[in-house]
Amino acid sequence: MKILSWIVRYKFIIAILLFISYLSFSENSIFLNIRLKKEIKKLETENEFLSFQNQQMKLQNELMREDKDALELYMREYFFLKKENEEIFRINYVEEPTPEKD
Repeated sequence: MKILSWIVRYKFIIAILLFISYLSFSENSIFLNIRLKKEIKKLETENEFLSFQNQQMKLQNELMREDKDALELYMREYFFLKKENEEIFRINYVEEPTPEKD
């Protein structure tokens, strides 16, 4: 009888605790929702970046199809190709390490 009277007295607190535990540990938990929303936001940002990159590559591809000089410039810059009887000097810059101050 004491247990029943205690349950009746604290029924709202018990209901709130059960509801919070349901939200925390169920399949549709708040923590899972927050984590999934963050992941969705990250993937949408990545998707926008990749769409922009794709658009830039399409423009570059179209330019190379139309203009052979642009294709030659691209091949020279990225694949280090050269014409016959031509010398190319490639300069690699080395950064000097900066001394750390204690």
